[in-house]
Amino acid sequence: MILKKAEEKICCEAKNARCESCSVGKKVEEFCKQESNKKVLGCEKYWFTEEKKKEVKEEKEKDRKLIALFTKEIVTTTEKVYKEEMTKFANADVKFKERSEEISTEHKEIEKVNAKVELALETSGFSVKVVK
Repeated sequence: MILKKAEEKICCEAKNARCESCSVGKKVEEFCKQESNKKVLGCEKYWFTEEKKKEVKEEKEKDRKLIALFTKEIVTTTEKVYKEEMTKFANADVKFKERSEEISTEHKEIEKVNAKVELALETSGFSVKVVK
């Protein structure tokens, strides 16, 4: 810690309210209440009035309400997108099942036609072996 003498006092040279007020020969409160010193570390409590505390509290409340509103909007949007995607998935699943049933029916029809062709060829004297 670096010290300097101010009117028979030894003061520190740190950039805070206690050291700087000492170096100019003032009490901390007197030093801090000067507009030019309000940003000096340690002076904030002298500028943080009840009015300022109320203002800060109101700002925090506004921020809290905005956060709640945005959170609600995000949740609502997420739920909406989820429902839309699940509906698309369900519709795709239904279409897949329907197409699978169509293919199965078509396959059965092809097997019937193949069986008829085999029978017709065999009764005509041809030797047929159908490879599947």
